Amino acid sequence: EAYHTFQRFLSPEFDGIREVRERMISYNLQCVLTQIAEQIPLQERAIRRTRDTGLAETNSGCEEKVGYLIEQFGAVRCGTHTGSLRYVWRHLREAALKHDFADEVLQEYDAVFSSSYLQNGELYLTPEMDIIPAYLAQPDTHFWRLNGVYDLIARNKTIREYFAQRGYELDFSLDGQYGFVPYFYQAVLSGAIGEEAISALLLERGIRFEDMPDALFEVADLKVMEKRWYIDCKNYSDATLERFSLTSEDEGFYHKLSGEYFRRRAIEKWNQIAEVEGNHACLIYINLATSQERLLQYYRCDGDQLEAVNHFSEAHIVVVQGALNTLNPDEYHEAFLIFLHDLKVNL
Repeated sequence: EAYHTFQRFLSPEFDGIREVRERMISYNLQCVLTQIAEQIPLQERAIRRTRDTGLAETNSGCEEKVGYLIEQFGAVRCGTHTGSLRYVWRHLREAALKHDFADEVLQEYDAVFSSSYLQNGELYLTPEMDIIPAYLAQPDTHFWRLNGVYDLIARNKTIREYFAQRGYELDFSLDGQYGFVPYFYQAVLSGAIGEEAISALLLERGIRFEDMPDALFEVADLKVMEKRWYIDCKNYSDATLERFSLTSEDEGFYHKLSGEYFRRRAIEKWNQIAEVEGNHACLIYINLATSQERLLQYYRCDGDQLEAVNHFSEAHIVVVQGALNTLNPDEYHEAFLIFLHDLKVNL
C-alpha cells in the first residue's frame, strides 16, 4: 500500500506538489522515489505483455444483448411479444445461479469470461478492464471479489439449505478460471440471488407464491398465492440505502438511488399492478439485509404522493428495508419480523 501511494505521488497529477516539496524531501525518500520511478516503465511493459484483454468487449456485448432483452419486457406485458422471452430470461437467471458457464444461452448473451488470473473468485482489473496478475497491481487497479455477492447469504442457514437443494452455488472459489462479466454479474446474478434469498426466507415462514401474470412480468418479482400482493426483492447494501437520503446538492447523489426517484417509481409500479388487480393490490419492497435500525413503512398512494398509514391492511405500498441483520445474517431484522406477523394476520 505504501509503494502504491508513492507510485501515485509520482503521477502527473502531483507534479506541482512534488516541485514545491522537492527541496524538503529527504535524501532517503528521494532514493525511494527514484527507484520506484525507474520501476514504473518495467511494470507497464510487464502489464502489456501479460494482460488478458477482451473482457471490456465481451462485457459491452453482454450489456447490449441483455439490455435489448430487457427492453422487450414491455411487449410481454402488453401481449404483443409472442416469442420465448420469459423462458430466456428465466433460463439466464437459473444458469447464473448454478454457475453453468458452458450453458449455450449464457454464451449467446456474452455473459461468461475466463482468465488464468481469476483465482479463488478474485480479479485485478485495469481502468480499461484488462485483467492482470495480482503481483502487477497498480494504484488505479480495481480489485474485484466475485464472492462478495455471496458473503451475507452464505452465513444464513435457511438460504444455504435452499440454495443447496436447487443446485445454486454459494461462491466462485471452485469454478477455476470462469466468471461472469461485470454487467451480467450486477444486472442478472446479483438480482437473482436477492430474489431467491428472500424467497427462501418467506417460504420458510409458510408464504407461498404463484406464477406472475404476463401483464405484470418484471414489474415485481413474486406474487403471493391467491392474493393481490406483489413482492419486489432488492439486494442493496447499507451504503446504497444511505444514498437514498441524499439530495441533489450532496456529493455521491445519483438520481436512480434517490428517495424521490424511489417514490415516483413505486407509485408507477403500484399503478401498473392496480390496473390489473384493482385498488386493493399491494406492492411490497423487501431488501435482503441492513445493519441499521430502520422502521417498517406502510403507505397509501394518493395521486403522485405517498401517505403514511399504520396498518398493512390499509397499505398500497410496503417497504421492508432489511429482512436480515447484516451483522448477524442468521438473525431476522426486527422490521421483517413485524412485517411477517402483519402478513400472516392478513392472509
